[in-house]
Amino acid sequence: MNTCRQPVSLVFLALLFAVALCASCGKKEESDAEPKMQNGSAGSSQPTGKKDKLKAPARGPNEPDRVTLKLLVLPCEGGRLGLVEPRPTSFEARALAASLKTSLETSDDVSAEFDTLALQYSADPDVKTSKGIRTLTNWGVEPDTDNHERARAAMPAIADQAFKMPVGSIAIIDLDEKMNPLGIVLVFRSK
Repeated sequence: MNTCRQPVSLVFLALLFAVALCASCGKKEESDAEPKMQNGSAGSSQPTGKKDKLKAPARGPNEPDRVTLKLLVLPCEGGRLGLVEPRPTSFEARALAASLKTSLETSDDVSAEFDTLALQYSADPDVKTSKGIRTLTNWGVEPDTDNHERARAAMPAIADQAFKMPVGSIAIIDLDEKMNPLGIVLVFRSK
């Protein structure tokens, strides 16, 4: 009878060890965890192995601290702004944006013409008071909320284009569920 107990206790120990081993399989050790990224020198990202927040992406070499824009948001299916029913398709809104852009590019006073078109077409509820003007701050620059500045991350698709645009230029930003959910946006960089 003694010989029967010994294999049972070995089987029990082996089973206990297997359960403990399986329980630890789903857990990652700190050293096995995926490393977090942080900005290193010269704008490169390097893993730190720490559980710190991700830092802002590196700025482009010629990007200013701030850009001032005028926005004209055209409502379309899938966009968040605009009470027009039925809403135009994104294709129709894009065609209108292209037509407005062509008209603006031939205007003697683009800024004044943009204001007129924004009042006529924009779905932005603040256009009557702000004329669609927005100031965005670049990565690493704190927005002055008293002057209604917004961080670059607040309008990513618009900001990504705007910080590359020369002053006085016009661009069209397409509808994008994550990056630009507003609608089709006509952007004029005024400063």
